[in-house]
Amino acid sequence: MSNPFGVIKPKSLELPWTAVTTALVKQAGLHEGIWMPTFTFGRGATNLNFEGHLTPCAITPIVAVGLVRVEEMNELAVDAAEVNPQPRMLHVVGMGLPN
Repeated sequence: MSNPFGVIKPKSLELPWTAVTTALVKQAGLHEGIWMPTFTFGRGATNLNFEGHLTPCAITPIVAVGLVRVEEMNELAVDAAEVNPQPRMLHVVGMGLPN
């Protein structure tokens, strides 16, 4: 039975870490090396109303996302040569134009 309302679009999407790393490697234009994501965190504090009581709380925002080159594969890493190979230029030899 088909959905009478059309395609239901998800409001969120979970991706494996290797998919995130692959997207970052492609965006950065990297074609060699093993890369994994890195994060820079900020820190802060405030008082929040938690269940009716003023409570000190820590705030840890993600300030930046980047890539770091590593020597060995792990569950976060991808090989740029595999996920984003260098484009190859085809050079045809011996195919002259007819006279």
